[in-house]
Amino acid sequence: MELSLYMFLVLVGALIIVIDLFFGGILDIFDIDFGVPWINLKAIIFVCVFFGSGGALAYMAGLSFPLRILSAILSLGIGLLIVYLLFRLFRKLQYTSTFSNKELEGMECIVTEEIPNGGVGKVKVVVKQIPIFFAAKGEGGEGFSRGTAVTILTAEISPITVKKGV
Repeated sequence: MELSLYMFLVLVGALIIVIDLFFGGILDIFDIDFGVPWINLKAIIFVCVFFGSGGALAYMAGLSFPLRILSAILSLGIGLLIVYLLFRLFRKLQYTSTFSNKELEGMECIVTEEIPNGGVGKVKVVVKQIPIFFAAKGEGGEGFSRGTAVTILTAEISPITVKKGV
């Protein structure tokens, strides 16, 4: 009976996590606020999988009941720690990879597709070590050939406006 409970937590939790991964965040519809930013329904399911895994492994290893419970609780703590560390990592990645278009103004970029007179081409700008491509037009309808270094004047609307030089 005890092993069945542990295995139920592992199998059902893992199945829910896999389904959520393949179907793009179906658990997000259950947006429950637990008061702690890194605790959500996905985190609770993940921790249940760890708890069940620790308990099942301890049961199969033949440990006594108190040691099985201790092992399951230790696995629960490890699961919580992993969830917390993943949350911090994703939060840091989110912070470092976002920017506003206003931040682009004044930055140097390179024309990657010719900007014809009065037309639109493409430019590449590197933001926080990430190359990003934008549709661009020249200031006053000016054209630029591929490889020309240009500066972003306005980036609030698409296409962005660029001028020659740095």
